[in-house]
Amino acid sequence: MLLKERMISLDKDFKEVLADGVMQQSPLFGMLVLKREGEKTRFGVIVSKKIDKRAVTRNRIRRVILESVRLSLSSVKDGYLVVFLAKKRLVGLGLEEVGKEVIESFKKAGLILK
Repeated sequence: MLLKERMISLDKDFKEVLADGVMQQSPLFGMLVLKREGEKTRFGVIVSKKIDKRAVTRNRIRRVILESVRLSLSSVKDGYLVVFLAKKRLVGLGLEEVGKEVIESFKKAGLILK
């Protein structure tokens, strides 16, 4: 599980990223990235009820994305806020498929350390 210090928890932080972040699209999710100097990179996930009405499914998607982030965290640069916007194609996918897409999105956004 991703540590709480690596999670975006405040509503104002989510709103700031949604308003000012740069969008990167992938087949499984949208990823908003906002540069914020002087702090650790933090992550958040938004899974709307359009994806699935059942909270169990939405929470599973959230957990899979955050676990994929945790596994690739050692190669991610500091100083960013990242919000994942889940798409319907994530329903039923496992950690391996989502993990590959997370790493690919990090590379496209320039968040991977050299």
